[in-house]
Amino acid sequence: MIYNLKELVKGSADLDCMKSGGIAVYNITTEYGDVYQFEIDLSDKKDVGECATFMTHYDKAIILMRWIRRENDKENIIKLK
Repeated sequence: MIYNLKELVKGSADLDCMKSGGIAVYNITTEYGDVYQFEIDLSDKKDVGECATFMTHYDKAIILMRWIRRENDKENIIKLK
């Protein structure tokens, strides 16, 4: 679990890959060069909506805060570097 989400969401987010079943895997790079990874289940229409558009790059990861917080609470954010 990451206790300081503020530093994480100040970083940028990049789509790493798409898994079968509609899972988007994002990498977040912090201002300090640390890299974290988390997933968003795009097949859950109640969560992401019918017409949601996800970008391949976000300058600020805070745009994905809803999913970052949820995955952090489940302890599903992995530190890669």
